[in-house]
Amino acid sequence: MHSAVHTKGMNAIELSLANGGWMATYIGPHAETMFALFGTITLPTAFSSDFSADEVLSQIQACNPSVQVYLEPCICGAPAPCSCLDEASE
Repeated sequence: MHSAVHTKGMNAIELSLANGGWMATYIGPHAETMFALFGTITLPTAFSSDFSADEVLSQIQACNPSVQVYLEPCICGAPAPCSCLDEASE
């Protein structure tokens, strides 16, 4: 999925919801640095799931102006944020 959304060779951050919070997966050259520092390329952000996708995307992009930041596509294949998981939990 990553290559379909970001430009190959460019740093990117893919945002996703997991365990009640927003996670950031680092893609591209900076992923090696993140892995060397933290042993993973996916790290929690400071945002809980109470924050909207638009707000998280905006804030992360503001802190990383030279990096492509995007939302992980939904498991149904729709662009994020998708409401299919909300509908399934009702």
